[in-house]
Amino acid sequence: MSNLNEGGAANGGRGKKYIIVLVFSAMLTALSIVLSRVCSIPIGNGYRIGFGKLPVVLAGCWMGALPGLAVGAVSDIIGAIMTTGWNPVLTIPAALTGMLPPVFLKFMAAKRGADGKTWRGFLKLLLAVLSTRVIVSGILMTFLLAYFYPTYQLKLVFFLWTRTGIAAIEAAIEAAVTYILYTNKSIDSMMKKHGI
Repeated sequence: MSNLNEGGAANGGRGKKYIIVLVFSAMLTALSIVLSRVCSIPIGNGYRIGFGKLPVVLAGCWMGALPGLAVGAVSDIIGAIMTTGWNPVLTIPAALTGMLPPVFLKFMAAKRGADGKTWRGFLKLLLAVLSTRVIVSGILMTFLLAYFYPTYQLKLVFFLWTRTGIAAIEAAIEAAVTYILYTNKSIDSMMKKHGI
């Protein structure tokens, strides 16, 4: 009988963790939509300067690759439906933006949270975010836009360089903010308390 009770308690703890991950994911999704669609500066066709990817990166770093992927995808879908119209293929880069940083951090054996509050920890985080944003926003998204929109095909090299440069600058700022929040002792202890 005690085994059944212990199993029920374990399942209850796991269920509570999933609810907390869902709530955090919903908050970060909403924040991403606001930062991307409302608090960003459009420059030219198909690019905005802003920090809508920051909550997506945070979701991946704090909760893992799958919640990061979900936050990236859902925020892109809702934001696109609210503004320009949704293209499912263009959601792939948004999803990868949340999924890749934790994968890169795991590959580099980066320490999590307050344990990673070192200059090496910052460099690993910077490399993870920078690699993700250059690959996804700078290169992949530019080629996808060129496929769907002829104006990008005419000046592909120009858009490739400018989008990659802007993505790199945004990534450096996002990595710095992510590092401050990701290594914060209060946030880290709260995440660990809830098993995240």
